[in-house]
Amino acid sequence: MDSWGALYDIFPTIANVQRELAKIDEPLYGTKRHKTDIAILYNRTAGIWLKDNSSSEQDARYIHWALAHAGYDADFIPEEDIVAGKLDNYKVLYVNGVQIRRDAAQKIADWTQSGGVLFGSSGAGTHDEFNRPLSTLETVFGAKSSDLKLENDASRPKHQFRTLPILDELSSVPNSGAPQVSFNQLSYRETLTPDANAKVLLRNKEGAVAGVLHAFGKGQAIRLAASPGLTYVNDAIRDKSYNAESYLPKNYNPALRDFIAWPATLAKATRVAEASTPITEITRYDGVTAGKARAVIFVIDHNATPYPNFSMTLPQSAQFTKAYSASGKPVTIKKIGDALQVSFALDTTEAIVLE
Repeated sequence: MDSWGALYDIFPTIANVQRELAKIDEPLYGTKRHKTDIAILYNRTAGIWLKDNSSSEQDARYIHWALAHAGYDADFIPEEDIVAGKLDNYKVLYVNGVQIRRDAAQKIADWTQSGGVLFGSSGAGTHDEFNRPLSTLETVFGAKSSDLKLENDASRPKHQFRTLPILDELSSVPNSGAPQVSFNQLSYRETLTPDANAKVLLRNKEGAVAGVLHAFGKGQAIRLAASPGLTYVNDAIRDKSYNAESYLPKNYNPALRDFIAWPATLAKATRVAEASTPITEITRYDGVTAGKARAVIFVIDHNATPYPNFSMTLPQSAQFTKAYSASGKPVTIKKIGDALQVSFALDTTEAIVLE
């Protein structure tokens, strides 16, 4: 159905967008998304068992948001790719969903033992593809799960999710090594019983364990009785300044963002960029033409605020000597070691070509 063809007032904007796309079309051709060290499980098995429950799937999605706001990119990796050995391309894996294939769980355990950093949210991998109890990842996480219960489904982001009941408040244990944070527990309740050699990271109001860190072989595993991605976005859409009609939450909790990104820090994962403004999403595509490297960088300001002096620092980019923008606005570049600082006026979105 053509519901917009007669909305002539938006035609100038469409024309402007097309002109900007034309400027980056040729350099974008043949590029590939910049390699990331971070993966998030695309859990089809849990999706089959979820029925009408979207909480763990949304938690994974919003963990991706938090990582993007922290300057990282992340791939979604399905179980079959993990079984095929492709997890070896990553340093960090975030796992959501109660059910997981047994063969994928074993691959994750082996990968962690070899040096990977694993992060699990509520109920992560506690049951197999037939919904039978699975202890493989409990051994990795160093904590036994019990009494897992979905209290409230996150449901539709614009409606039920905004008023999701708060089940508890979780707080970092001082001197545990984890970033200090307090945040709401949503959707799931769960009891974690840590092994003797696991370090307690989080506790609830009653003092019960809600998060642990466990050394497993050469790797590390973090397990929470919580869904921090849900809380990250829920805080922002509960904020009194949020306009539900805009679909643009702005006031995120930076301490929770840092906590979600902490596994990436532990693994020394490389950021796509470090931005001068908060909640900016940056993605990068790389290619080669006639033996010369090029990159196209997409920038989205989720705050939707004009920044006349925006800058971003891109690691491993000192080889570029020329830059221009899709909008035609001036761009300046400055080498900082093997990194490149790129500065320009940002008005919500921009694409930068580096050559």
